[in-house]
Amino acid sequence: MRFSRHARQRMRQWSLSEADVVEFIMREAGWISLDSAGNIRINGAIREHGMRAVLAVDDPGYVITIHEWRGGAR
Repeated sequence: MRFSRHARQRMRQWSLSEADVVEFIMREAGWISLDSAGNIRINGAIREHGMRAVLAVDDPGYVITIHEWRGGAR
């Protein structure tokens, strides 16, 4: 799995490792949707923090960003 610079900066902010994020994405807990650009959004929890990962629609192995998710607009 590859990570954008933005995703890596966010991962440092939350003290997340690449393994944490890959496990989060591969886990079946949470739910998956699409954003307005068609990118894949994965919502769930990492270490009891609500998180959202956004993957590129044309390359699902590429993480665009990961950020806190508080269950707002889907």
